[in-house]
Amino acid sequence: MEEDLRAVREALAQLWTRQDAQDERLSSISADVASLRGFQDRTESELSTLRVDLSTLVEVLEELSGLPPDVRAQFDAELAGVRAELSRQTSFFVDDELIAMAGDTVAARIEAEASTAREEPSGAAPSWDDIPTAALDLQALSVPPRSGWFADAIKAVAVHRSATLAGELVLELVPFHALQPGAPLTFALQIDELGRFTVAVADGEVVITPSEDADGLEPDFRMAGNAAAFAALAGPGSQAKLPGVQVRGSRRKAKRYLSALSQPITLADLAGANIAVWPGLLLAAMAEAVAPAWTKGSRFVVWLEVVGCEAVFEVRATDGAPLAVNRPGSGATPSAAKIDESFALVSLSERGFTCLLAGIPLPDGEQVAVKGDQSAVRTLLDWFARAQAPADQSRD
Repeated sequence: MEEDLRAVREALAQLWTRQDAQDERLSSISADVASLRGFQDRTESELSTLRVDLSTLVEVLEELSGLPPDVRAQFDAELAGVRAELSRQTSFFVDDELIAMAGDTVAARIEAEASTAREEPSGAAPSWDDIPTAALDLQALSVPPRSGWFADAIKAVAVHRSATLAGELVLELVPFHALQPGAPLTFALQIDELGRFTVAVADGEVVITPSEDADGLEPDFRMAGNAAAFAALAGPGSQAKLPGVQVRGSRRKAKRYLSALSQPITLADLAGANIAVWPGLLLAAMAEAVAPAWTKGSRFVVWLEVVGCEAVFEVRATDGAPLAVNRPGSGATPSAAKIDESFALVSLSERGFTCLLAGIPLPDGEQVAVKGDQSAVRTLLDWFARAQAPADQSRD
């Protein structure tokens, strides 16, 4: 009896041992199942992302009807890569036939787009030569009456852009006052950013030379200061002195020269006196006089081609920023620039350029030729006219 009981106990012990082993195997299998389920969740998430990418690619391809076949070939190669990656990542969970159907659908779309491109015009932007040139209507352009904007703009050029440019602009304004009626006059002018010059006035002519080339001319008086101080030459200023400018020598003759400062210089004055100021300097002053707030919401580029001085200038308006004035890079042409509705090329003579900014009639027989967006040119000219308003008028 005891032997039978012992045998039963041994059998039960073996049974419990086998049960423990089965429990361990079941626990391991459960862990494996959980791991597989996690892998499947991650893979299905990746599949969802790939499906979104594929859908996006299809949408992009639907917008490519204007592309030529050689460009479209690049998208064919990218599509092949997407299909291969999609097939590799989803082979355990997605039917291969479904993948093939999705790929074939995209391929069919590409082929349909390519057929359309072959049958219809490519829709490419017209070349620069295809854009017509038209004369700008100047009837509505109106520049406000005389104001002191010019002196303020020259100071701003000295501070914000280049004191050297401001000095060059001052030097080009010197002849206007020197041409006032009176006896011959010689004076020395020292602009800190530029150097020393001798100004000789006689018989209605003004000659400006570097002082070392003045052939020993003894000046009647001397003026010295920086470009910002000499900006007052654009007036209006005091007939007695220029703040920040040292005057030595004949006070009487210096006063005679400075007496013309009682009225500010206008661009119409310069044009009327046939004084040619380099267009790049005038544009720099104009750009400083235009308040950045005026450019809010505007984005355009205007090239100004000034015939005679063989120069092209770029004026760029950028949504609330100060106007940028630059010279296009060497070899740059309008056909190489971004040609769209926000680009225009203006061509006119050097004198015509001054007259245009001054709001006075152009030289006889001359027109302002515009190629591109005339509204951009009109907006720019309106800003330039507004910038010349008196300080007590709204300019902000």
